[in-house]
Amino acid sequence: MQSIAIIGLAKNAGKTVSFNKLSAAAVTANLKLALVSYGRDGEKIDAVTLKEKPPILVPEGAFFATTFPLVKESGLQSKVIAETGIKTLLGEVKVFQSLESGEIELAGVNSVTKVKKIKQLLPSEVDLLLLDGALDRRSSARPELAAGFILATGAVTGQNCKEVIKKTSNYLQKLSLARQNSNGKLEKISIEGALTDLLAKEILSQIKTPKHSLAREIVIQDGTKNFLSRQMSTQLQKAGFKITVKKPVQLLAITVNPFRPDGRVYDDDLIIQGLKKHFPETRIFNPLKNNCMKEVIKCLKNLK
Repeated sequence: MQSIAIIGLAKNAGKTVSFNKLSAAAVTANLKLALVSYGRDGEKIDAVTLKEKPPILVPEGAFFATTFPLVKESGLQSKVIAETGIKTLLGEVKVFQSLESGEIELAGVNSVTKVKKIKQLLPSEVDLLLLDGALDRRSSARPELAAGFILATGAVTGQNCKEVIKKTSNYLQKLSLARQNSNGKLEKISIEGALTDLLAKEILSQIKTPKHSLAREIVIQDGTKNFLSRQMSTQLQKAGFKITVKKPVQLLAITVNPFRPDGRVYDDDLIIQGLKKHFPETRIFNPLKNNCMKEVIKCLKNLK
């Protein structure tokens, strides 16, 4: 089973549209699907903006994790495959299989441990797990959960195209850190948890510069653990530190939504070309105009 996480940089960035396009492409490729949300998604009305949201579309025969009340509310014909024991305010999360195509609200799986449990309960026939990252749930992109991730960004993240490009690039640079150096001469600090500005300040206060300064490296588990501000990242670089990871996260694609909730529409081609300068090897596209999800699925075979 392979896994892909879909993360939204902000609400209304087009994550659900990207999720549904990827799901449809997987069906076309004759892959058996499982759908899981890292949080909650697919509700008709957004709890924050109070505006209508696009629903999660479930193909016939796909597996998905949610609660029975939400299945009953949707009217989707399905059957229970497994009990998870995961309790929520909306009931116990169960693994279902859809008996028809339809809409569903996914809920209840809001931690790495719970996602792992769901994966263990999925039938062996599942080829691809699509993990809906909910709002900025970067943890869903962790290498232990997903082979790679798709970032949905768009006009809602900035006041103009230039700002959208800048914010998207900064976010991805935090996630897309290189693998740790095997050079034994490096002065290394290994961190198991999150790398924050507070921890970085403590590191800088404790480090003394040797007479013959060696290159310094801070090693974290993966890019989802990097919570440094740009200012602090710059301070660490000036002190000779390079931040690396034990397991890199794989960026599979960037999708661009040019529409804003206030009615304004940005030039998606301008945003795409701007992002291409920072990520020339990455598929970047507006899924409503140029659906490259088939290529995204094909590239999974090359991931290690």
